[in-house]
Amino acid sequence: MYESWIEAERFYTLIMPWTIIGLAVLVFVYIFIYSYTAKGQKLRKGTNLSVISILLLSLLYFVFGHLRYSFWVEQNEYIHPGIREYTYILGIRSDEDRQVIRAQRQSPSLYRQLNALEKYEADARVQPMIYDYLGSRDDTHYFSFGDEDQYAFRIRGTVEWTQGEREIHGWQFRLTDDRFETLGFANDFDIIFAVLLLPETEQRELADLSEYRMTAISEIYPNWIFPNQRD
Repeated sequence: MYESWIEAERFYTLIMPWTIIGLAVLVFVYIFIYSYTAKGQKLRKGTNLSVISILLLSLLYFVFGHLRYSFWVEQNEYIHPGIREYTYILGIRSDEDRQVIRAQRQSPSLYRQLNALEKYEADARVQPMIYDYLGSRDDTHYFSFGDEDQYAFRIRGTVEWTQGEREIHGWQFRLTDDRFETLGFANDFDIIFAVLLLPETEQRELADLSEYRMTAISEIYPNWIFPNQRD
């Protein structure tokens, strides 16, 4: 996979751009020669034949390369700065903005994008849910904690009601080949929240939150990503 990606990326970001630049220069030279030579001269005829041949060969090469490496284009649709911190064009490295990277790492679509990329694999992560359940409002679920149960936080997402299990489930993605890190691909993703498992005996609507001080979810689960919320 790594070698195939390297070849495809070289084709689209190095060979093809430089070839297009070369063809543009060739066309400019052709126009110059065509403008300053008389009709019927051998130089014009030879130039016509040469330019047409080069353009046709280049077109065939581009078509062949695209058919061979089209997977790169398809996979690239799922890549953003949160997944790849820098890229290359014409052999020059281009770094993404750090703020954009951090924001994209919290994107609601991060799971879908990583799951679509063949260079990543997901491992299931499970932790016991140790906090007291207060109740729900729509798809948001509230929990309390603290020595006097004075704090609360919320999780927005799917809950499966069980016979007794209390767990929080998520997915953590890692590269299938660590060599992709040398190309800017991240390999240190936090756990992406998937689902809560709570006993059905605890299922209830939230009554009142006025006695609690709300705490950001990032302080409770600092190494988790909750795509549908920011606090």
